[in-house]
Amino acid sequence: MVGNPPASGKVVTINAPIVPVPWTCWDQMGKWRPIKGTRSLSGLRIPMANHVVKSPIYQPWIYTSGVGQFNDQMMRAQFWNRIHHGDDDTNGWHINVSPSVKRDPRMQIPYGYWYFGHRRQ
Repeated sequence: MVGNPPASGKVVTINAPIVPVPWTCWDQMGKWRPIKGTRSLSGLRIPMANHVVKSPIYQPWIYTSGVGQFNDQMMRAQFWNRIHHGDDDTNGWHINVSPSVKRDPRMQIPYGYWYFGHRRQ
């Protein structure tokens, strides 16, 4: 666990890099292998990362333990008996996570080193 002790009433913010990892699979001839009509998931990487950044993992939401990010509120619920609760319930103890989307590496997986399966509907 990281951060300050719950009884401290202090906020800590942790930097959280998000690194989308696109991949491309190669066929026997050294060409991109289409999977279900697309060459890879690389076209989805930035929109998907933006959805993650806008999720309750990084954005404040309302929970029974208060308003905050998901992990912060889970920790506040877990340590509820160690957090000072005054008349105005203003204990400032929080563990916030600050996301930053980074440039992605590109994985190129040669033929024979990957396997792809999909479920039937």
